[in-house]
Amino acid sequence: MTTPEPDPTSAPDGYTNTQIDVLTAKLSALAAGFDLQAEQLASMTTALPPEDDDDPDAPGGAEPLFILAFDDPQYEQELELMTPWVDEIWTKIYGPETTAGRPWCPRWKEHPEAVARLHALWLAWQAALDPESGAAGPSSWQRDHLEPALMKLRSADGPFGACTSSGGHISHRVLPHPVLTDTTPVDRPLT
Repeated sequence: MTTPEPDPTSAPDGYTNTQIDVLTAKLSALAAGFDLQAEQLASMTTALPPEDDDDPDAPGGAEPLFILAFDDPQYEQELELMTPWVDEIWTKIYGPETTAGRPWCPRWKEHPEAVARLHALWLAWQAALDPESGAAGPSSWQRDHLEPALMKLRSADGPFGACTSSGGHISHRVLPHPVLTDTTPVDRPLT
């Protein structure tokens, strides 16, 4: 006696064809969502300069990674690449609630300290996504980079301390720099 071949068009025991169709549609939508997220993550990364381990002093060596050292076109390009990450990852996931004790400024690009800290955080985030960082990469990024940045950037005495938002109204103010070093000659203290 031979066992009949299963009918590929029939639903498994306990499920209707309609239930299977619904589950298949949900799985397809979920897979499409993962593909979209992967595309968005890829668009939120910058091409880091290649590391030249042989000769770091070679002419044309690696460019600086500190954004405040970039020339104007490179600075603007890096801000443009970084902005989706700031909006989609930093702001939406890690800092959605804004209070006087946890300020945020949508004009963050006008705060040099914020630009420098967010850029460093973004670069570290990219490194944490590298498969070579291992499974602990994201956790290490949160512990070592994100949490200190959150504490400083979103603190009342951080770069956004003078900016407020209430009921959709935003008050933006960049704090003045402290007085620079007095260059008047001084007598050397006696020891």
